[in-house]
Amino acid sequence: MRPSVRALAAFDLLGQSARPLAGGQGRAWSVGSLVLKPVDDVVGWSAWERLSGEHVTEGRWMEVLDVGQKFNVALSEVMRPGFLDSRTHAWAVADRMAWGEQPVTVIHEVLRPLADRLSALLRPDDSQSQVIHGDLTHNVLFAPDLPPGVIDFTPYWRPARFCLAIVAVDAVLWHGAPKWLPDAVPGTDDRTSLLARAALRRLIASDRRAADGEAPTRDGYLRSTAVDHERVLRLLEKRPA
Repeated sequence: MRPSVRALAAFDLLGQSARPLAGGQGRAWSVGSLVLKPVDDVVGWSAWERLSGEHVTEGRWMEVLDVGQKFNVALSEVMRPGFLDSRTHAWAVADRMAWGEQPVTVIHEVLRPLADRLSALLRPDDSQSQVIHGDLTHNVLFAPDLPPGVIDFTPYWRPARFCLAIVAVDAVLWHGAPKWLPDAVPGTDDRTSLLARAALRRLIASDRRAADGEAPTRDGYLRSTAVDHERVLRLLEKRPA
């Protein structure tokens, strides 16, 4: 969906061309010095300053985790946004299920045993929540002589360390990160449970997204999802509970 004339006018961008950007779920547009993207919680568009840098995370996962910790500190005093309760997209539903706010329900049979195994690793968590970036993994830009840039902010209300657990799990699931990376998430007593929540969150989101697909594309996606999560489960099930 291309930015409307009304959206361009709102950000003083009339007369400037809009160019689609990779990433951002295919909904981000570069217009002048800004990046425009439709928002989910209200009707309309958001605008962000365009930052220099590349999504080059190979060998830089500890830097991404460090960015996450610093970003958590920057967000620590932000009040809980009211619109979080009204979100109904796959990622929001998956997040609620992973944290026990909705029953875990899995649509596709091939993923149910994996969800059961991940659920068995969960432990009660009474950590204090705050606003976090719920999708930081591939949303850090690195550029020479510049500090890292955080983009595509996706707010959730969860313990600060959950942001880091999501990064570690995502990196192992999809980006070929080393097996030791989950151990870099702070904490020891409940680290396995926190990582399992992050993995369960991704599994349920994938399950929901697959429901809108068509076979055989859907079936291939589900098989790939199962293989990826089996790899993470093998790491988690070897860890102390």
